[in-house]
Amino acid sequence: NPTATTTYTVTKTNTSTGCFGTASVTVTVNTDLPQTPTICVIQPSLCGPTTGTVTITSPLGTDYEYSIDNGGTWQANRVFSNLAPGSVTGIKVKRVSSGCISAAVSCDASNCTAPTTIAKSQTNSNFIITSDQVTEPTTVNAYPNPFNDRVRFVVKTAQAGNATLEVFNMLGQKVKTVYHGLVSAGINNFDLILPGQKSSSLTYRFSIGEKRVTGKLMQITQ
Repeated sequence: NPTATTTYTVTKTNTSTGCFGTASVTVTVNTDLPQTPTICVIQPSLCGPTTGTVTITSPLGTDYEYSIDNGGTWQANRVFSNLAPGSVTGIKVKRVSSGCISAAVSCDASNCTAPTTIAKSQTNSNFIITSDQVTEPTTVNAYPNPFNDRVRFVVKTAQAGNATLEVFNMLGQKVKTVYHGLVSAGINNFDLILPGQKSSSLTYRFSIGEKRVTGKLMQITQ
């Protein structure tokens, strides 16, 4: 049970002949804390409902669970509803694969700003308002790049829906499906752990609806 990633070598020796063999195994320990959550809080008001909701807007993905009672209980659903005033004591995110837990935020950190949209068309080089919307572009950034064995993808998209994030080698062969499933509008984070035996050039591709974003990655092993 190492506290950091460690490689162990096991040697088996035949005491009668002196022959022996060895094998190695690497125990990977992930101590990176998840990103501090961003949230949208809808609170009860004098003119509204008597209960509120808390929605986690990032980080998102199947490897995360969420808590609003400072880690007392966890759930995969990022939406907490029918909350009485004062029932939220601390909002945290846990990465299921490693058990690492983020720092807590309170309801004061709420930000429910929707993605910016611009409605416009062009007539005689002058823009006029129409019903057609032009949304902010979908972007994908990888940190760090180059990377050793761990990289985080920060995806910003103005639309929600089914999405896929994949990594390929330079021959076009798929190396890993980082994520496949629903994403929400806004910022989504996805982590990839990719142990490598040698340095290599890679590409990533993010697809949502009709949109596709690609980029380059460089893995440098030490």
